[in-house]
Amino acid sequence: MARTRKSGSNRKCVLRAGLTMASVAVAAMLLLGSCIGDKLEPCPPGATRVFFPYERALRITSQADSIGVIRGIQPEDMNNLSQMDLYIFDAETDGYLGKYTDLSPGVGTTDRYSMTLVNLAPGRYKFVAWGGLKRTDYAVAPVTPVEQVSTFRDFSVNYMFTGDTVTADIDKLFYGVNDNVVIVGGDSVDVPLRQDTYTFNITLGGTAVTPDDQFRVAITDNNNHYDFSNAPITAPKYTYLSYFHPVVNYADDETYEVTTTRRTLLVDRDREPIMRIYRNGETWRLRGYEEGINLVALVLNYEKRGIHIDFSAMYEFDIRITVDGNADDYTSMSVNVEIGDWKVTSNDTELF
Repeated sequence: MARTRKSGSNRKCVLRAGLTMASVAVAAMLLLGSCIGDKLEPCPPGATRVFFPYERALRITSQADSIGVIRGIQPEDMNNLSQMDLYIFDAETDGYLGKYTDLSPGVGTTDRYSMTLVNLAPGRYKFVAWGGLKRTDYAVAPVTPVEQVSTFRDFSVNYMFTGDTVTADIDKLFYGVNDNVVIVGGDSVDVPLRQDTYTFNITLGGTAVTPDDQFRVAITDNNNHYDFSNAPITAPKYTYLSYFHPVVNYADDETYEVTTTRRTLLVDRDREPIMRIYRNGETWRLRGYEEGINLVALVLNYEKRGIHIDFSAMYEFDIRITVDGNADDYTSMSVNVEIGDWKVTSNDTELF
């Protein structure tokens, strides 16, 4: 459970326009203001400062001792966020109380980005944060929540797209919750964030890969709909599509390679996102991976070398697929798949 800390009132902030919310302590409407960042005049005494700690692992390599960890959301992540939404609920009744939206969370921030809520009455609350919920990309239900009538269980987030394919790039999405915020006055509260987006850097090479062909990656899943506990809601399957592009500056005597980066929504141990390769508009049947490549099973191969995979802190993976032989002759081709710099056998049972 995230902790709640007491802090002084000597921090700097920008006072923003507020919204009304029902007090947990008394039946009155209070003004909820917000101070953002570390600039300008001091925050009012008794304000509640909300921080968003974030932990992520550096890209995994073959040596366990070279895995690094970054704590605190980084400026490059924050600067690309379209907005930060903080939803306030009554911790005892789960009733909706209000929301604050910062439409420019990356402006002038460091890794200690924060919001400060003014005149939040003493009591117990549940804070839910979403970072990157662009209204052009996501629909939040209910559209018009009613204070103390709408509840936590009524809320959901849905990534919007047309048809059954996603071709657009997906911006990073963050989620956080602190379900036991005790406000006394002048508090400092943590709402720990995790990413809900995962990046796969995919390289395709080998003698069967030539400049005469066009390649796309297709990742099929059904992870576009979530409740406010960040649990996926059952939805139809759909496919993320991205074109491969030639690796630049390859020499004439080198094997031709293509590469792409595809970001998807939530990946976890119990999910089964399936990756397939399209060649010239048709599914390319790869020997040993006739049903596609299960990306979660592929990533979890790391654990056979003693590295625990934590999808709540590991968000980016490098995959290399090498196809040798005749691209049109399934029986004669040789297919190797690597995660990081570890080669995986086609039955997903060993690393070597």
